[in-house]
Amino acid sequence: MGKKISFEMQNKTIRKVFKERDDFIIIGLTGAIGEGLKDIANIMQKNFNEFYLPEYSSDGDFMQQLEYSNVYTFAKKHWKTFDLIRARDIIITYILENPSSLDRFYSDTGKHLFREQEFMNGVHRGLIECKKHLDPQHSDMDREIFDIIDRFVNKILSEGLETGILKMNAVLSEYIKVLRSKDGSLLGARTDLTLYVYTKYILPIVGNLIKKTISENYVRLFQRYGNEIRFFGTLDILQWKERLENIENSEAVDYCYSIAKRINTFIKIRRSPKSNQKSVPVRIVIESLKNPYEFSFLKDRYSAYYTFAMLSKGGEEHDDSRFAEKNHKKLLEAPNLVKKGFKEFVRITAEILSKKVMLPSDQTSDYVVSLTDPEKFIQYIYEHLPKDGEKGYTYEVVPPLEDICYADEREKYEQSGIREEEFRFYLEILKDPVRAFCMVSDLFPFYLQDIQNATQNADVFLSNTDQQELTYKIVRYVSLIMHPGLVPPTKEERCMQVAFSAKVNSGCVSRQVGAVVTDKDYNILSLGWNDVHCERVPCVYRNLRDLQKSHNHKMYSDLELRETGVFKQYVNSYDFSDLDRCDAILDGLPSAYCFKSIYNELMHGNNPDYSRAIHAEARAFWACNKELARGGCLFTTSSSCENCTILANEYGIKNIYYIEKYAGIAQEHVAASGAPENRAQFILFEGAIGNAYMKMYTPVMPIKDELMLRGIRRMRKRR
Repeated sequence: MGKKISFEMQNKTIRKVFKERDDFIIIGLTGAIGEGLKDIANIMQKNFNEFYLPEYSSDGDFMQQLEYSNVYTFAKKHWKTFDLIRARDIIITYILENPSSLDRFYSDTGKHLFREQEFMNGVHRGLIECKKHLDPQHSDMDREIFDIIDRFVNKILSEGLETGILKMNAVLSEYIKVLRSKDGSLLGARTDLTLYVYTKYILPIVGNLIKKTISENYVRLFQRYGNEIRFFGTLDILQWKERLENIENSEAVDYCYSIAKRINTFIKIRRSPKSNQKSVPVRIVIESLKNPYEFSFLKDRYSAYYTFAMLSKGGEEHDDSRFAEKNHKKLLEAPNLVKKGFKEFVRITAEILSKKVMLPSDQTSDYVVSLTDPEKFIQYIYEHLPKDGEKGYTYEVVPPLEDICYADEREKYEQSGIREEEFRFYLEILKDPVRAFCMVSDLFPFYLQDIQNATQNADVFLSNTDQQELTYKIVRYVSLIMHPGLVPPTKEERCMQVAFSAKVNSGCVSRQVGAVVTDKDYNILSLGWNDVHCERVPCVYRNLRDLQKSHNHKMYSDLELRETGVFKQYVNSYDFSDLDRCDAILDGLPSAYCFKSIYNELMHGNNPDYSRAIHAEARAFWACNKELARGGCLFTTSSSCENCTILANEYGIKNIYYIEKYAGIAQEHVAASGAPENRAQFILFEGAIGNAYMKMYTPVMPIKDELMLRGIRRMRKRR
């Protein structure tokens, strides 16, 4: 009897340890529009038998086939479908926040959707279809959901969809207030499945119909709404003025987390459908997160959270026609790629308008000129928002922009490299004051969709090359989340993880980069990171305040110390005399600076040679044997620049794996010449990286010990 009790304790304990990983997983998806995020979400909502994966794989080498077998066997036993939360549905809850925000939606779309009979009929049909997948005869939960859907249908048939859905959204708003109140006695305010039904069944149907009905305007409108929610925390323009007034008095302006916080509320509802009952097992996939601070918010709260990024199929190459209208939606998700050009456009346009004597609208000039100073522009927005008692559902702050014409000033725009297609794109940005402000104030990483930064900060990188291959990769990484160490990392993951770890050695204040050089068999030959040379002082230790009074030639160069030089004059323009003001701004940080950035600004150029640092790739190449590297690989967290790509060619590198696309023409020019067999191929990295790599590939315990606790010895035949 004792042996049996011991076995039961061992077996149940080990199962409990791994069940915690099985029961709760959150995966956020990120990637550009049209790059297959919907494909990932669809895959994750399927049952394992719907994947139609072969039991054995004949693809790849022998080791890959063995890996496939391990993953397939485990996933077949443990795979569960994921519950979908769409960011679109989150935005709809803000549209339905109150009659004012809903009226604004009507104004922006030119349709009173929630009052239209056809739209209501579509919602009705969608809910009837949902009921077909419920089994009220065999499940108490399904029976309650069935009844709530019926009550909602009866309400919208008798009172109208607009009234019914506003009331349902008001229940959600009340629940959010309860969560914020932190008053435990109020937690009983939500006991039934109403919010579960609203967030899981009703909102997705409404979202699908909105997307279908407003079609072409859908992406642009929801992009703008998402940015405004992050900036103001509401779509109700009548509240914007009050929120701007309270910025100085508020201890924590955290509107940038508004969407992430509401996603978190949805997660709580899915995890606890009834507030008075224990949490239920749930796996959640979020489609999609376009701002890196949104998934960092969730990652800080859930150890079970991971971000999967879908890599771009063809947008990595330098495209001279990238400003064509068909690409505008993608460009609006990549503010870092266009901010410099937009600022130049604003500067030129403000200069042109300020010199015009007569304008049909003086407000046009005031609007654009104010954009040259972020402080003035936010004041401009504030002054043109609806006053108390006024109704305003549209952007009254945006004046007519017909006065801004490319043909009249073509030469001035072309001198700055702004062609007509680019001009038209920037003109579109002018119509969106929140986006325009975030671009000129460099606040875009916090408030705008930013796919470049979002993708770079993901945990797992995927590419949508083949549906079956994509399915297997998703199954593989979810299996590793459930059971770390199930299979070892790929050789590409192993090498990139070393490069990723190496980058933190950098003392650069602008960008940390790590690099690894391997031979043709992926054996690591050397590693490097971007940093200063010859024992110079890293930039993170040098600062403006110290330079103002310093004569230390070990810390600073002769050029920086020359009292009559333009650089020192620039440094002396900073006023650090008010200690309280300095403390308020710097908050304990050093006044670090980037020499290259400042000197390029002073010289009106963009010369990368002004950098103090050796690039990570160059450092790695110099530390390795050239002959061993021939035919090998370069792994770099940021794709190599022109000079480092020349080095890669010189060392005979065949493949350059990278995570982040570095600006320049290295891929399309430096590496794209000469005999094809001698060219280095740039390859977007696929796989797990960073903390996710360690979590997925570090076993909870040695698998040998786990099998012993599970009772593998009991499987021995007794003679």
